[in-house]
Amino acid sequence: MTDKRPDYEDDVKDITGAFGGAVDDIKRELERMPLDRRGANAATKKVGAIIKSLTGKAGNWVDRVIPKAAKEGISRALGALGIGKKKAEPPVSRANSGMISAASEDTYADLLAVTKNIDRRTKAAIRRAVADTMRANIEAGINGRRTINADTAAKIRAELGASADNAIIDAAGRRWKVETYVDMVTRTKLMQATNDATINEALGRGVLYGVISRHGATDACAKWEGRTVKLVRDAPGSYPFIGDLPRREIFHPNCRHTISPIRNPLPEELESPFRAGSNGGDSNGEDYPDIPITTHNRVHGLADSTDKIIRNGEEQLRPLDYERGIIYDSKGNKLWEQSGEQRRLNIKEVADRGLLKDNIITHNHPDGFSFSRADLGVLVNYGVKEMRATSGPYLHRVSLGNSKVTLNEILSSYSELESYLDPLLRTEVKSGRIGIREGSTIFYHEIVKRLAVQYNLNYTRERL
Repeated sequence: MTDKRPDYEDDVKDITGAFGGAVDDIKRELERMPLDRRGANAATKKVGAIIKSLTGKAGNWVDRVIPKAAKEGISRALGALGIGKKKAEPPVSRANSGMISAASEDTYADLLAVTKNIDRRTKAAIRRAVADTMRANIEAGINGRRTINADTAAKIRAELGASADNAIIDAAGRRWKVETYVDMVTRTKLMQATNDATINEALGRGVLYGVISRHGATDACAKWEGRTVKLVRDAPGSYPFIGDLPRREIFHPNCRHTISPIRNPLPEELESPFRAGSNGGDSNGEDYPDIPITTHNRVHGLADSTDKIIRNGEEQLRPLDYERGIIYDSKGNKLWEQSGEQRRLNIKEVADRGLLKDNIITHNHPDGFSFSRADLGVLVNYGVKEMRATSGPYLHRVSLGNSKVTLNEILSSYSELESYLDPLLRTEVKSGRIGIREGSTIFYHEIVKRLAVQYNLNYTRERL
């Protein structure tokens, strides 16, 4: 459920440390360089060796870290779509393999430009320092038995040192310290590789939409947090295309935002269901107050007499602080009853015995929330006639009806909705507009409501 940002801190420190170390090595060589032609020639060779070593380190870093960032993006896509195992090495599609090659070449070219710039500016500074020294000697009339004064020498050496560290001037004329520039470039490239891999994986699985992550941004990114975007321009709907978003506002250099794929986004006006005081009801804030029990029973195809028996059993479940489940047949005969843990009920035994198919299972949720991913998996996988959960002041009920949803579809879509709604919930809780318990109640109810619409499930909730 968490929307955790990719963590590349150690990787960025590795490459910025390599560049910073090279700059320090060059500075030391320049500081002890004799200010004459012989000293300049020796320093130039040593600087060349340092640059060569740095270029090799940059290439090795790119080969190691860009594929890592891409695989992170693939894993994030699979996780959002509820596919694959969390710790398994993600498969790399042909599209992502090509993207990794292109991103690696692009990142290496950027880092190589920095090393070449350091090399060029440093060697130019060495030549200039020797020329300035010779000129100062001539102006002072030095004949070899005296040296230029200390102030002149210090000035020349200061300019030498600055040439290595202030080696980057961008298109806007801004001067960058080498480490600062490399930090910015590599962070940007890693996040770009991550997001590109996520998008490629989503599109490869027929997913056309994504949601921009929420981190409580205070800059121009804030207006885009939590927004749904198209991953291809011709996808249905009025959502903006990700390629048209203004780069000054989102996915800019150093931006930490990610994209999470989602199969079936709601209209933009319904994107945030978390409204203080809604108590997790429908879009109008109501909790089915005028729908009689008999109507609920018709929705789920259950006889009123059977429902009455089940409700009597649920009265015993509601106050428990641990989960307990009961299975009834369609006539209200009790087939099984067992206690579980606080938030878990083991039904493997009854599933193996075939007691779930075409029967009704009810249980309590001590936390007061609607159905979990596991609950809906049981409903679909074992052909349960009706799943019920008595949770705090509510009775939740869900049945398949005429739905043809598969186990993989229901589990994947549940995970997608968790990833989509979680950052919205966190933002509302952090702002103080809604409490964590009220928000969580809405969260799970909203997931099941949306799945019911998507897969034609029968889902009702009544306040007891």
